[in-house]
Amino acid sequence: MKSTVPKIVPRSEHRISRGQIAPAALTVLYTLKRNRYLAFLAGGSVRDLLIGRKPKDFDVVTDATPERVKKLFRRCRLVGRRFRLCHVLFANDLIEVATFRSSFVPDVGETAVAAADAEVAGVKRSGKLPRVMAREGMIVRDNEYGTPAEDAVRRDFTINALFYDIRDFSVIDHVGGLDDLRRGIIRSIGDPHIRFVEDPVRMLRAVRFAALLGFDIDPACRSAIQCHHQRLAMANSHRLYDEWLKVTGSGALTDMGNALLEAELLCVILPDFARWLTAAKDGRRRRFVMACRRLDEWRRRNNAPVPSDLMFAIMMGEYFEELIAAKTAQGMPWFPAALQTVGKTLAPDALPMTVPRSVSQNVARLMAVQNRFRPEYRGGHHRRFREQTVFAPALEVFRFLCEAGKRPPEWLNAWDDAGSRDALTSGRETPKTRSRRRPRRRRPRGKKTAPVA
Repeated sequence: MKSTVPKIVPRSEHRISRGQIAPAALTVLYTLKRNRYLAFLAGGSVRDLLIGRKPKDFDVVTDATPERVKKLFRRCRLVGRRFRLCHVLFANDLIEVATFRSSFVPDVGETAVAAADAEVAGVKRSGKLPRVMAREGMIVRDNEYGTPAEDAVRRDFTINALFYDIRDFSVIDHVGGLDDLRRGIIRSIGDPHIRFVEDPVRMLRAVRFAALLGFDIDPACRSAIQCHHQRLAMANSHRLYDEWLKVTGSGALTDMGNALLEAELLCVILPDFARWLTAAKDGRRRRFVMACRRLDEWRRRNNAPVPSDLMFAIMMGEYFEELIAAKTAQGMPWFPAALQTVGKTLAPDALPMTVPRSVSQNVARLMAVQNRFRPEYRGGHHRRFREQTVFAPALEVFRFLCEAGKRPPEWLNAWDDAGSRDALTSGRETPKTRSRRRPRRRRPRGKKTAPVA
């Protein structure tokens, strides 16, 4: 996309106020301005402020290089390999500062896509494109600096390429993002076939923004997602996991669940689970949507992102239990079967994203203790099980399985009634404290007391 004359909206014609911007972001903007650098608020924060949403974070772009930014702020660190960024640390906030980068399109039309497809098929290319390693056409290094217009063009979607200028409080639009924001459209900057090849995670971001904001995805983007959805497996595994957490923790997972299935992106992120989900018409997909709704309700109820282990256990709990039951039918006890099943399903070689080992271990534990909710296990260990830290999240998983029809509802009622009785009992009775016996003082060895005359 060629850069054009930007559209500048003065302060009197938009709704953004400095009172809505985090004080830490204002400090960064004004510090850069005092040192005669350009400094803009950019990205999702400008988009959210314009439509009346509260931004999750505030990002700043400037013409100062990362090294110069680091000299201006005492608590600043440089991060990133593909994109060199500055993280400016405050007491309770972190502001990400990036330098304007030049726009880059590796080729024109379908040439780059065809070349990348040839690489995927195993055909070796003789040369390398600038700033692109010969790896499926993706940009893996990009530290060439440019102008604000070039930086806007190299962003993913038009609604994310808006700038807020701290000098005169105006909004700057280089790519038509204001019109798309007004019409509610997720549109790629440039040819989406090329942009999704450069960065496959953009496909997942398109679905997330559409569900989160209630927007429609541009038909050209939809077509590109259908063509290149398998490329999502080529993205950086850690970055893909971070984006997946944004999807599941956004509060709009109910809409995203269906969208991910329709776009076939879930088949890439969780391949075995997605195949199981669509293999039979026994209500699995309906219960998957119920699980997504339950996770959204948990987030709204607790006003916090859903823990990763609880997210996997609720979303994939029915699938895990079916695999565990197959192992127990062969004679393996439930507990080791659950640990083995979850560990194998969420292993790095089974997924394109890297799930931390601590998360997979917690998921395995949540599934392993599900057998303890059965009526035959409610004996003398009942109270001790309730006191364990795993009980509360495990009960959330068990409650969903009961509501989804995978457990008899009376099992849940029994545990809730027992919990109420335990709470009343603990409130009525105070535990008896044993009197501590004073230890006997021992005489030193070798010393004898003289007889009393």
